[in-house]
Amino acid sequence: MSGQTFFPFYQTRAGRIADTLWRELPSDAGLPFAVRRTIEEAVCNTLHAASVRTLIYEMHVSLDDGRISGSTPEQEYEDFCGLLEKESFRAKLLGKYPALASYLKHLENNQYTFWKEVLARYLQDRKELAEVFSAVDSPDREMRLAGVECSGSDSHLGGRSVVRFRAENGACFYYKPHTMANEIWLQKLLKRIYGDLGWEKYVYPILDKEVYGWVGEIRHKECTALAQVEEFYEKTGVLAAVSYLLGIGDLHYENLIARGSEPVIVDADTLFQYGEDLYRWDLDRKPFYTVLTGGLFPGGTAGADLCGVTGGRGELFGRQVPVVLYDKTSRMQIGYERPRMKPGKNLCLCQGKTAEPALYTEKMAEGFGRGYRWFQKNGKRVWGELAAAQDRIYCRYLSGGTQFFGLAINASTHPSLLGKTGDREAYLERLCSGRPCRKEETEAMAGGDVPWFFRKPGDRHLY
Repeated sequence: MSGQTFFPFYQTRAGRIADTLWRELPSDAGLPFAVRRTIEEAVCNTLHAASVRTLIYEMHVSLDDGRISGSTPEQEYEDFCGLLEKESFRAKLLGKYPALASYLKHLENNQYTFWKEVLARYLQDRKELAEVFSAVDSPDREMRLAGVECSGSDSHLGGRSVVRFRAENGACFYYKPHTMANEIWLQKLLKRIYGDLGWEKYVYPILDKEVYGWVGEIRHKECTALAQVEEFYEKTGVLAAVSYLLGIGDLHYENLIARGSEPVIVDADTLFQYGEDLYRWDLDRKPFYTVLTGGLFPGGTAGADLCGVTGGRGELFGRQVPVVLYDKTSRMQIGYERPRMKPGKNLCLCQGKTAEPALYTEKMAEGFGRGYRWFQKNGKRVWGELAAAQDRIYCRYLSGGTQFFGLAINASTHPSLLGKTGDREAYLERLCSGRPCRKEETEAMAGGDVPWFFRKPGDRHLY
């Protein structure tokens, strides 16, 4: 963790949060030190994202003023880190940027509250977690925890995000800061559809606690025969019919895992996202809505490198994003590059090779037809079950692209917006000008979060 860029600037803050959390743990918590290390790292990463632009600028100022020295850019960077170790220097820097000081305090509070919530819920549920998620080949009623990892996903609703838990016996499961009712409902529906069509459905373990939940890790698994590959793509077609008829969105490659003969949806947040006039702000405009809209196939809301069927190959991102160049040197600066995307687990593999989707379009079309005809027979029953479950089910409403919000938050940490209280918020307000949810979007981004809205299937309100 000490390898984090500008680590001395965050060290005291991260350590203070970890110390407080550890003191507040019950005596029988038994959490390994690796958990504390992950928390400190998560806090550092959060504070770093908020501070890096300002610290780069101040390093250049210090170099020009002769306050740091060295014979190489690496040594000059280390000398600046030496300045950051001094409390008086950090205080002076934050006095120069009062908006940054208040933003960091807000992020600290969020991180403390979030991790306190996660640890308390884990300790409260650990007996149930052992029963539900212990590895099948190694049952362990105690299920000793080995460590946790931050998922790297965007934060929402006060710094909350997904956390991966890893047990000593090999079991892995995820904490999700929202109900798992959507996933449970969708799994039951798909199990019935697959069963009626002559297939089995892989059901991954879920522990729902109404306002949050736990879900087992789904492992990528290769097919061993051509028949399994054909079944995989026929099921993909069925999923396309289900997503089209239920208005499921956000089916990009990271939300799909190929497990043998089945493509498994791992995040059903956007169940019923596309709800006809519920989704549109302007009812006079004809909505763009086709089988491509959900993101499973390229050409709708996702390109070929992002969609659930063809994406996940570790390609370069489609557009340039801000990145740190010449890291840990006095030459550091913010530049723009196309980063390489993380490879996915969505591609169907058979005997070590990718079974290319383009070779199985007929199977996908056949599956779509079978899935559509199933709904023609059973649609009324499905809508009745949905009506009965509408108090538990929700739909996350995407008021804008996650990339837009992420880039806006990043840009709002420019030092020119942090020297005066209110300038950063005013900048975010201008970016959201004219948007229907601009007030809530601005407030969320000002706190470092991607805006998170939801609605219920049975009403027209946005929450």
